[in-house]
Amino acid sequence: MLISSLAAQLRFLWIAAFGILCVWMLTTCGEESDLKTSDAEPEPISINLVEQRPAMPNIYIDQTIVPLSAENRRELYADLLNICEEEGVSIKALTETDLSRLGTIRLQRWLDDSRTAYRLEAWDYQLAEPQQEPHCHFELVRSGRHVLIEEAGVRAVRLDDNQYDTAPLANLQSSLLLRTPARQDTHSTDQLREVVDQPCVETTIDGTAICTWSGGIEWGFEPRSDTIKSVMDAHDHELFRSIILRQEPAGNALDKIRTNTFSIGDALDETAMQPAP
Repeated sequence: MLISSLAAQLRFLWIAAFGILCVWMLTTCGEESDLKTSDAEPEPISINLVEQRPAMPNIYIDQTIVPLSAENRRELYADLLNICEEEGVSIKALTETDLSRLGTIRLQRWLDDSRTAYRLEAWDYQLAEPQQEPHCHFELVRSGRHVLIEEAGVRAVRLDDNQYDTAPLANLQSSLLLRTPARQDTHSTDQLREVVDQPCVETTIDGTAICTWSGGIEWGFEPRSDTIKSVMDAHDHELFRSIILRQEPAGNALDKIRTNTFSIGDALDETAMQPAP
């Protein structure tokens, strides 16, 4: 009986000791867990930095275009002038300055970070209507258009009749205000040249040599382009998707393009940029 009672007491003490040990272990593990949690280094926070695109500098380009019809118009003018002299009528000929413009086109382009504008002026002649006596009075006349494209819309004036027009932006015109990088880039195999101190990629298409500006790739200007058959008939995006600095036709099928001025970073002439007769 005594032995049974002693065994029962020992069993009770063993169970109690085991319980205390478990409680101690749980408490210690919890403290270690809290310690590890509090001492753990915080995870680094990643910050995505958005690279700011540099604003496109102001650009002004002035070009002279000699279309296929230029030589024909000059020859016709010379023939009419000879006929007038033979007839002995009163003559008012074109000035030397007017004669140098006859048959040619002037293309001016203005660009900044949010606007695109251009002015196309084509020069021709006409005979003034005789009032009383027959005469040959020649006048230099112009046609063309002046267009300004901005976020607010499109403003334009027709130079032949000085009529103004406004319109909302079309999709292609909206793309002319984007200054995102071009899809193409220059390659090591490109023939790199310079025209008016500006880099260009020279290519030959059907015998016509063209040199396309390659200094504006980061602002969306493609360094290669197709030939322009007629600048006067070209759409807005054709004049700005890429900039042809020089175009030398093999024959008389295409316009001849020559760049007179190409300035970057200078202040734009705001008055000249605005559409006006």
